[in-house]
Amino acid sequence: MNTLHKIAVASLVIAMAGCGQKTTTEHLSDAKQLISEKNFSEATIALKNAAKNAPEDADVRLELASVYLKIGNIEAAEKELMMALDKGADINLVFPTLGHLLFLQNKLEDLESIDLEDVDVNPEVRDQIKFYQLYTLINRSLIDDALTLIAQPNASNSGHAQLIDALALYSKGDTDKSISLTNTLLEEDTDFNDARLVLVKLYTSNNEADKADSVLRVYNENVPYDYRSKLLHARVLIQINNLDDAKKKLTTLQSGRLYSPLQDQMLAQIHYLKGDFETAELNIQNALKNGLSDDFTNSLAGAIFLKTNKPEQALQRLSSVSEKGKTENNQQLLIMALVNVGKDKEAAQLLLEQEKVDDNMVSMMTLSANKLVNQGQSTLALETLLKATAVEDLNVTNAVNLGLLKLRLNDFSGLQDLKTIVEAHPSKAESRLGYVLGLMKARKIDSAKAELNQWLATPGISVNDELLIAKLMLKVNEPDSAIKTLTKLTTVDAVSRDAKIELVRLNRKSDLSQNVRFLSEILEQNPTDKLALQYLASKPRLSSAVG
Repeated sequence: MNTLHKIAVASLVIAMAGCGQKTTTEHLSDAKQLISEKNFSEATIALKNAAKNAPEDADVRLELASVYLKIGNIEAAEKELMMALDKGADINLVFPTLGHLLFLQNKLEDLESIDLEDVDVNPEVRDQIKFYQLYTLINRSLIDDALTLIAQPNASNSGHAQLIDALALYSKGDTDKSISLTNTLLEEDTDFNDARLVLVKLYTSNNEADKADSVLRVYNENVPYDYRSKLLHARVLIQINNLDDAKKKLTTLQSGRLYSPLQDQMLAQIHYLKGDFETAELNIQNALKNGLSDDFTNSLAGAIFLKTNKPEQALQRLSSVSEKGKTENNQQLLIMALVNVGKDKEAAQLLLEQEKVDDNMVSMMTLSANKLVNQGQSTLALETLLKATAVEDLNVTNAVNLGLLKLRLNDFSGLQDLKTIVEAHPSKAESRLGYVLGLMKARKIDSAKAELNQWLATPGISVNDELLIAKLMLKVNEPDSAIKTLTKLTTVDAVSRDAKIELVRLNRKSDLSQNVRFLSEILEQNPTDKLALQYLASKPRLSSAVG
């Protein structure tokens, strides 16, 4: 084959290959058809081919960005928009979508870098970018910067300009007016999804999580690529105690390509509220490992670590809460952590600093004060007691414990307090027990005996109370009454085992054969009963008889 023939064949091959390639227009036509069929992945391929054919065509880049947005690939959409801008696309077409994408990604610095000073941009676009900047500032709690931006006049009377006005009202504390204005905007334009997002913020700040939930359901359907709103929706679902739906939403997000430690934080909260503390700990550890350490996370971690018996870790997290983030709840948790690690003095001092004291606090105060007495810190224990006794409407348990603590600190008004409690709550075992223990502390043994007999004679008394009375009878030197009651209780299944153990321990008016019978019966029911085995170990003669 000569050279001229080779050239002719090569030219024909090239020409035939060229005939098989689609033009840019054809690729765009294919993409348009695929988009109408919602086949966005194939539409992306068609548009990429169009971009290869016409790399300088800004409109192709804009169309590709639009499709990327539909499939939720925000980063790729942003990249295509920047390329379109670089290739001379109309900024009035680029900036609204670009601003929206930066806003969805919380990229405040990039939003602020959009310079509109010397650019021929529509007033409506200016206000749209300003809205995204303002919302992001408020979301980051940069209120001074937000107010500075609000002070700058709007460029138009567009929907976004009015959203800026709504956020201005919110920043000044007029949330109700802000909600009214935003709802009006949404009534006028039901496709105005940025208004929905503002409404969600307003409802959540106004403790109307159920309304926020309704708005978010529509918003997420309209803007499925907004990852942050899905996290926000999970938070709202937790607030309205819809824990199963919140968990489902978070689990779905975890299976996607995006991850935020907030997912683990919220899953930890859900498992904590459900009482699954071990799983909650795994989730919160992941959130902490991935860099989340805000006040809410530290407070939640502290609560979880207390439940999983890790008071040192709880103390570390709760101590990390900033002054601004301190709440009544996390301060109670901090006090509990201090008590659990033996820092009773610090716990008492922190308790004394609290403005509001409730029943939970009183329980911790009583525990802390009793431990302080053991440590010789009677003055601080007394201060703690005085603060606790100032609380109105105490529950019976706390009132009893405070009365006993008074007696421990040689304040005998505690005995009168305990008598008043038992008169007000004669059927409550804790009030009766408190008064008996108070009488014993005050060395009024005869009165304690009389109170026990009166308690024992109460109509409808429970067998558990009878068992408790029998044990107390032994402490006030009334063994005959105790033995009589215990013997009766050995035939009652609910307390039979405990009554038999007490009688074996007494070993009075009961011969070896009776003790052998009782222990044999207990071990027949439960061969690993610790108390029975311990008693046998300490009494070789009895042990050999039981066999």
